[in-house]
Amino acid sequence: MESETRVRKHRATHQVVTVLLVFLMGVALGWVLRGGPGPVNDAAAPVAMTEAPGESPDTEEPLDAAGPPLEQLIPELAPVLNEGTAPVDVPIPQPAEEAAPAESPGEETLPPAPPAIPEDVWPARHLFIAVSGNALSNEAKALLSELKPGGVVLLDDNIANRNQTTKLVANIKDAVGLGKEISDLPLVAVDQEGGIFNRLNLESAPGAPELGAKRDPDAAHEVGLSFGKACKDRGIAVLLAPVLDVALPGAPDVIKARSFGKDRDVVQALGLAFADGAMQAGVFPVVKHYPGHGAAKPDPQTTLAVIELGQSQELAKVLYPFAQAVVAGVPGMLVGHIAVPRLDEADPQRPASLSPILVREFLRNRWAFKGVILSDDIALAAAATGGDVGKAAVLALAAGCDALLLADPSQERIRGVCEAIETAVNDGTLSLENLNESKRRLEDMQKWLQAPKGLPGGVPKLAPESPAPVDVAAEPAAAQPVKPAEEPAAEAAPEPVKPAEAPAAEAVPAPEPAPAPDAPKAAEQPPAEAAPEPPKPPAETPAPAAPGADRPTYHEIKPGDTLTQLSARYGVSIKDLKEWNKLDGDKILLGQKLRVSSPR
Repeated sequence: MESETRVRKHRATHQVVTVLLVFLMGVALGWVLRGGPGPVNDAAAPVAMTEAPGESPDTEEPLDAAGPPLEQLIPELAPVLNEGTAPVDVPIPQPAEEAAPAESPGEETLPPAPPAIPEDVWPARHLFIAVSGNALSNEAKALLSELKPGGVVLLDDNIANRNQTTKLVANIKDAVGLGKEISDLPLVAVDQEGGIFNRLNLESAPGAPELGAKRDPDAAHEVGLSFGKACKDRGIAVLLAPVLDVALPGAPDVIKARSFGKDRDVVQALGLAFADGAMQAGVFPVVKHYPGHGAAKPDPQTTLAVIELGQSQELAKVLYPFAQAVVAGVPGMLVGHIAVPRLDEADPQRPASLSPILVREFLRNRWAFKGVILSDDIALAAAATGGDVGKAAVLALAAGCDALLLADPSQERIRGVCEAIETAVNDGTLSLENLNESKRRLEDMQKWLQAPKGLPGGVPKLAPESPAPVDVAAEPAAAQPVKPAEEPAAEAAPEPVKPAEAPAAEAVPAPEPAPAPDAPKAAEQPPAEAAPEPPKPPAETPAPAAPGADRPTYHEIKPGDTLTQLSARYGVSIKDLKEWNKLDGDKILLGQKLRVSSPR
């Protein structure tokens, strides 16, 4: 029994030892197969990071907490972070990873950056060039194919009759190779004004003076419509008309023969009716010649025109039709080579076409003109650049013009202008961003031609002719205010019964010395006579200072009035209008009487 028990114990011990050895061998084999102690430690690390990220690794915390703060890595962030503002307000494109989650809602409100690609420089896109003769030569075809200009302007020697003109336009389109539709490049333009500028040789082509004498906007609309149809019938997309120059006494004969007259209201009403007619026909009108050839005199030193009007009321009457054209929504405006020392004080003899003050500051920024701005024949502006047409072209584009007319068909000159533009972009003289903005406006011009519409602001009404039309040149003289001075003295109270009397209207650039309640009524008359459109806020300048001239003028708000219009009309700034009338915003009410002048 003892031996049997002893055997059993021995067997049990042997089994335990065997199991233990097998276990140890398994552990040893597993260790060898796993590659040693390193992997064991690494295997534990992921468990720690996954199950307790806050307690384990040194490799997780530094990503958020360690290292220099963001304001040190990106100095531009410092002021924003110091103010406690979210990074969404910081227009910094570098940190894309951090910006994405925080800026996703706000980034949609940021304007997209314009393309800045060297291939985007297309100098001839900003030119309306000329070609010689009424048929294309092989040299002209090669030039058009190479440069692919944005436009071609037709001159007298390009036009013989309707069929020939239609064929020439089609051949120009074929040579360029960008499409055959009227909206395809190049856009073909012509200055069919009527009268002495009857480029298309139409049988019926009344001029602006004839229409101005009739004072009939409907007749002007019909002429614009017929000229537009004649253009579209020939494939011509751009009508360089109407002329909005107010022909002051002493204006050049060539302007008098092309202007609707000396009355600024007639000029703007008939001119805009003409433009609306052309737009209804499907043609793109370009009004001209901003800021006003009818008030300019030639400068004997430079041969360029200069507007030397010293008083703001006079200058306002010249600018008025162009400002009204902007309000009405004309799609295009042509800038002349006319200097305005009163407005461009930095360079008094600089023509408007080369002046960033007159083009970009006033026309584009202050007047908020959204359409296409063309420069008159840029070769004529070279007198201001020592005869260098290329330099004049660069200055005009830098001033804010979107495209330039070049009426000289010389291929050498056309190439020279293109080279000057490209060089100016490469050396930074011309902003590629601004050039691309101009190109987008020119592309919008093509889109408009695909779906043309009339004037969005409509055509203004023209009041019946007064017995004594306002003469801009004679207005500052003291003779006119003397007459009405006798009438109000006799019957000041019943005067509101006679608001239509022209002498009374002309006599009130400043209200007469009457009781205070009459001040607003007296002020209702100046808009008919002195509704100026200066793009600057100079003080009012009626020549004679009446005893009551220290009282302000008021304007009663009528349908369509805006602060922008009143600012231009009375030659004051919008800021002054808001301050004088304690306005919090731009909202004004019908019938509300606003102060529109400061006491002197």
